[in-house]
Amino acid sequence: MSGAEIGKAKSYLYSIAGNIIKNYYKKKKEILLDQLPDIEKDNLTEIEIRLDVERALDLLPEEIKETAILFFFQGLKQKRNF
Repeated sequence: MSGAEIGKAKSYLYSIAGNIIKNYYKKKKEILLDQLPDIEKDNLTEIEIRLDVERALDLLPEEIKETAILFFFQGLKQKRNF
């Protein structure tokens, strides 16, 4: 084989290898994209719940709202007077 023929064969093999790699990552992306709707749904549900909680808290009087936030979200405990 001459140098030119070796160069062509090498170029051909690199093209094949490149296409195999592209196809591999393309299939890998398709799998990941198929999983995205479930992830988005979960995130959307979490966001909707958070908005509902915030709306409900906004309906409370300010003092009770602050107490609820401190207790449920900040983890502060009630002081007991015995």
